Amino acid sequence: MSESPTPQNEPTPESSADGSSSQSNSAAVPIILGCVGCGCLGLIIVPILAAIALPSFLSQANRAREAEAKTFVSSMLRAQQAYHLENTAFAPTIADLGLGLPAEGTNYSYALEVQPDGTSVIITATAQSEGIKSYTGAVHAVGSDPATALTGSQLCESDSPSSTPPAPPILTDPTLPTLECPPGSSEVF
Repeated sequence: MSESPTPQNEPTPESSADGSSSQSNSAAVPIILGCVGCGCLGLIIVPILAAIALPSFLSQANRAREAEAKTFVSSMLRAQQAYHLENTAFAPTIADLGLGLPAEGTNYSYALEVQPDGTSVIITATAQSEGIKSYTGAVHAVGSDPATALTGSQLCESDSPSSTPPAPPILTDPTLPTLECPPGSSEVF
C-alpha cells in the first residue's frame, strides 16, 4: 500500500495552520534578541570609544589654535627683520609692519614692544583660551652701525599651557645674533 500525498492545505507537524514553518519563527527570536543585545552593547561601547577619542580630538583642536599664534608671531618676526633692514629701526606697532594681522584674535592677543635701546623687539602671543600654550619671539640687531647690523630671531613656546607668555629669548653672543629660549620654554624655530 502506498502512502497518499498530504494535501497542501492540511497542516503537517512541521508547519503551522497559516502555512509558515515553525523553524522560521524560532530563527526570528535569536535575531530579535541579537538586535536588542547590540543596542545595549552600543550604549556601553559608544561612550567608551568617545572617552578614548575625545582627548585626542581636543589635543588636535588645541594644536590648530596654537598654529595660529606660531604663524602670526613668526610672520611678525620676519616682518620686523625686513623693516629693520629698510629703516634701520624696528616697527613700533603691529600695524606698522603692514601685515594686516590683528592685535586681538579669538585665541590669542598679540603685543609688540621695541626695547628702549632700540636693538631688539619682543613680540608675544598670550593665550586667551584654556589648554593652549603662549609664545614669545624676539628679533635682535647686532652691530655698532644700525645700517649694517645683523638681525637674528627666535620664537619660544611655553612648555605647558599657560595664559602668560614665556620670558623673551636670550642673546647668547653679543657679536652674533644667536638667541636661546629661557628655562620654561622651548624653541619653535
